Amino acid sequence: VCMLSFFFSESICGSYLQSVSLTSVNTCNMPKDNVCDFVCHCVDCSDENMCGFHKSSIVTQTPFTCDFELDDCGWIDMSSTSYKWVRNMGCISEGTGPAMDHTLGTNLGWYLTAESHTKASLTTAVLKSPVLRHAAATCQIRVWYHIFTGTDGGNFAAKLINGNRTIDVWQRPWSSSQHWRTFVIYTGRITGEFEVILISTHSSSERGDIAIDDLEFKHCGLPAPQSKCKSGQFACGRRSCVEQDQICDGTDDCGDRSEEVQCDSYNKCDFELGLCDWEQETGSDEINWELTNKYSIPTSTPFTGPTRDHTLNNDMDFLYINSSRPTVKNDRAKLLSPHLEATKNDSCYLVLYYYLYGTHTGSLNVYYRTSVPGDLVRVGGKYGEMGDYWFKDQIEFKVDMNFQIVIEGVIGEEEKGNIALDDLILSPGCKLFNGKNTNQKSLENSLPVGTEPTLPPNPCGERQFQCDDKCISENLVCNFKSDCKDGSDEKSCGNTNFEDGEGGWRDNSVGRFKWRVEQANITNMPNTDHGTNTSQDTGHYLYLEGVQGQVMTEAKSQTQIMGPSGLACSLEMYYYFYSDSWPAGYIVVSVINTELQTHKFPWHVQGNQGKSWKHVIIPIGERPRNFQVQLVGIVDTLASGHQAIAIDDIKFINCDPEYMPLNTAELSCNFDNGMCGWYQDQNDDFEWIRDNGHRPDVLNHGPGYDHTTGTGHYLFFDASSQLVSGYRAQLITYLQPQHFGDLCLSFWYYMYGPQIGTLNVKIKLEGKNETLLWTRKGTQGNVWHLGFCTLPHQNKMFQLIFEALYDGFNGHIGLDDINLMSGVCKAQKYCSFEANSCNYISSGKYTWVWQNSATGATTNGPFFDHTTEADRGYYMIADTSKSVLPKGLTATMVSEMHEPLFNEECLQFWYHMGGNSPGTLNVYLEEKNEKKEKLFSTSMKEGTSWRYGSINIRVDESWRVIFEALGAGGVLSHIAVDDLVFRSGSCSKPGFCDFELGTCGWSNTLIPKLDSYDWDWNSGATPSKYTGPDTDHTLGTKEDIYIYMEKRERDRYTQNLNSQCFYLRYFHCFHDKYNVFFDVAALYKDQEELNVIVYSKEDYLKIWQVRGHQSKYWMSGNITVESPLEFQIVFEVKKGIIVDSGGIALDDIEYVAGMSC
Repeated sequence: VCMLSFFFSESICGSYLQSVSLTSVNTCNMPKDNVCDFVCHCVDCSDENMCGFHKSSIVTQTPFTCDFELDDCGWIDMSSTSYKWVRNMGCISEGTGPAMDHTLGTNLGWYLTAESHTKASLTTAVLKSPVLRHAAATCQIRVWYHIFTGTDGGNFAAKLINGNRTIDVWQRPWSSSQHWRTFVIYTGRITGEFEVILISTHSSSERGDIAIDDLEFKHCGLPAPQSKCKSGQFACGRRSCVEQDQICDGTDDCGDRSEEVQCDSYNKCDFELGLCDWEQETGSDEINWELTNKYSIPTSTPFTGPTRDHTLNNDMDFLYINSSRPTVKNDRAKLLSPHLEATKNDSCYLVLYYYLYGTHTGSLNVYYRTSVPGDLVRVGGKYGEMGDYWFKDQIEFKVDMNFQIVIEGVIGEEEKGNIALDDLILSPGCKLFNGKNTNQKSLENSLPVGTEPTLPPNPCGERQFQCDDKCISENLVCNFKSDCKDGSDEKSCGNTNFEDGEGGWRDNSVGRFKWRVEQANITNMPNTDHGTNTSQDTGHYLYLEGVQGQVMTEAKSQTQIMGPSGLACSLEMYYYFYSDSWPAGYIVVSVINTELQTHKFPWHVQGNQGKSWKHVIIPIGERPRNFQVQLVGIVDTLASGHQAIAIDDIKFINCDPEYMPLNTAELSCNFDNGMCGWYQDQNDDFEWIRDNGHRPDVLNHGPGYDHTTGTGHYLFFDASSQLVSGYRAQLITYLQPQHFGDLCLSFWYYMYGPQIGTLNVKIKLEGKNETLLWTRKGTQGNVWHLGFCTLPHQNKMFQLIFEALYDGFNGHIGLDDINLMSGVCKAQKYCSFEANSCNYISSGKYTWVWQNSATGATTNGPFFDHTTEADRGYYMIADTSKSVLPKGLTATMVSEMHEPLFNEECLQFWYHMGGNSPGTLNVYLEEKNEKKEKLFSTSMKEGTSWRYGSINIRVDESWRVIFEALGAGGVLSHIAVDDLVFRSGSCSKPGFCDFELGTCGWSNTLIPKLDSYDWDWNSGATPSKYTGPDTDHTLGTKEDIYIYMEKRERDRYTQNLNSQCFYLRYFHCFHDKYNVFFDVAALYKDQEELNVIVYSKEDYLKIWQVRGHQSKYWMSGNITVESPLEFQIVFEVKKGIIVDSGGIALDDIEYVAGMSC
């Protein structure tokens, strides 16, 4: 007979009710034509649910978005083979596919995936949206996608089906990247019904996975009818309003084309009947523009021209430059306008639609000239890839002489780049010479005859840069060191005060905003630049301005290709951001990996920053691959009031890879005066935050206090932040010199939260991979802990790394007081064996080995370790099969020598014994290598479970622990141990735990499909707004410990706390103290449950339950268990759907055998 008792506590708390389902559809019975048209017609917007999107994301509240957290949003798998699209979750341990979704950035979030295809033949997975209706010309569908594959085989594509037309709108070859990436589908104006098709084609014989998440349909609804248009706007036939620059611009902005009707005074060319009044330049061009359509150019592979024209968004004609061989880099094609009169006071502008798409796209330039031939004056243009769509540009001409417009397309480096033109429109203010069309042959009658501009011959070869005295490789340009004597190779690389132009920054904007160099003016904001602090002619800055584009997207300006860079590389700049309205917009600095086309965002700022220039230093870090830095900015066009964004005085500092700061060896650091010799690794996914608990720009301060003084600085990582995405944050050093003696690295760490993730310490030898030295996973309580590990002598230079893994999503990891000193560290008090054997030594003929179940040589061991409950988790094992360890012989494993103890300690460990006659596990304590005492012994065949063991240690001399496996002649048998912990104080008796020194023999399950590891330790009130018990039950103080669970936004709905296995008895009694706390307003809507369940080999039985708010005080529970079999007790919490709504606390669990309650 045995008995369990416990104490529990419940408290009142509250928050909002979070909807479990968004699947209510068209509750107001709108006609079919008003369903899924990107406009909310029902009061609850249910006519826009299950449309491939819901009315809003349940997580981010972004409108018209599908995050797959609740369902598939109406997407339908149309695949005809076993290679199908399915809704799935991330799994960090599997190593393929996304380890986490994009929405939450956790393995608890959902996405759609077509995964695990291993067929050699070509196989396709097809995904179709529900029927959508009436897309506006501005419609953008942003899709986040993730590809993992052993080889770059396969293709991912998007299509639109509109009536009997199928339009290819996006495609890319498969390329593996351990990051979520994004692409945008620009639908163009679509009348009537259409569908979106996503197709994954995979031909590789290796495993490959593709996933999508967070599909956002932006600016897709037609403009809403208005009671009255603003001054200067055009009133559409359907009572909506558009801006003046959208009249007669060749795009249906109103939705009924009413603004495109009275346009006879405009000179338009849509190329459906030829070149109109435009002509090819002859003689000086290497290539020509081609009049073509989608059927005349190959479209079976990416980057081979537009798949539709702009005029009607269909299969009609446009102008195109064929970049396929024999064209070479910088070949040019020029298109000439009719001859135009001097503009005088007239408003003359050109509207054009351009297509620049492909990884090696060249450039499009717009010039004018006033003589034939003659110098070209550049007035606009675009460079590089812009996206798989037609984008609008409007260029104004103010020329006091007769002139001609020249549009030039320039070929890029390779065939993967295309340039096209459509819909050239000259405004009424662009008057033809003598009121008639004038072609090139008659220009000499209206323009003075000039000379053909010539460039000096280039003495350098292809892909070379010309210095003043020599030619260098293009790879040496913008590499942060001057390879030319005059430094010309580094002059247009982003270091600039904008007084002499853009300084190497190129505007790549495609929408209604762009970056432009602006001269400071007393009437502008800002009215002075930063560098000269003057509004006179010398003051310039980079300014975010509104332009006459079409799509609503950010302004982007980026550098040339740069790098590589060193670890200390940073970008210094000044920014100005003023807004007297909200929302105001944002500025982002992005670093683009030019090879993988992935983006990192090391800095951003949002909202009003006041009427002054602000200084920022942004870490760029070590980047072995070439990269570009991009400035991204946008303001809210609908906001009233004044808004202004500007950038000035940009400088890249300490970026030369050979640069070595003075503090590279300063590794001992308390972070009070900076980062010492530690640097953020900018190739990881997110950053450590330096804080003192009071930083105004940090919402959550982690520990809130440092270890050194309680008021200084520390580093921390907030696993609860929705802004974090990716998998790891690394803190790294420069290469350190080799050392010939041992070193001890000590540090203080803080890991608190119900699902906190992992902290690792690693070493990386020069030219080698990282090696794990130390690791911790999961909550360690609301205190700082000492960690340490020995660095063995190294004959190579090395780097040290602190790494936080984002495999937990509630809580904080902190780091402080790093110290590196000579000598060996003292013996470890905790060992999970995940990093190494913790210096447990096994020698002789029969040994213990360090292994995991996935790759270990001993194949008859446990299926998984105890720490991670995964087949890749490590443990120590002795194979006790008679063929390996004969009967009566032993294999021993010995710990390091420990220092003498002044107080008693408890050694807790988990062991596993399996197979036929596994033998005996003995644990000895040895003093001073002499006296040996047996403290633990078991020889029972233990089955498939890990078992809990503990021994008390009291010794006045130096000592060590010996684990001994005694063979019994078994077959395929073993003994394994894991998770050794030395704790102060005496061991608890089996089943008892007051949680003052840990969880005793109780553990959280780590199976991610079952729960999310949410029990935590605490003293005093819990962190939530509506706290749990103020004191523990054991001692009734705020300083002592209990365990608790709280409902958080990222949690699952079930959490388990499992006991150790109890041996065969018929009657058992359990006592505990419990406290259940949550919002009393949710008592009847959202009752949380605390269940006690008995698991045995043959049964699963719920034997006790409490639901709903009980009391704010600790309460007692008593349960009698009747079981003739070995069993486990599980405390199971089932949580409702209220976010941040309290939870359940437990304390003083007691197990008594041999009696009923």
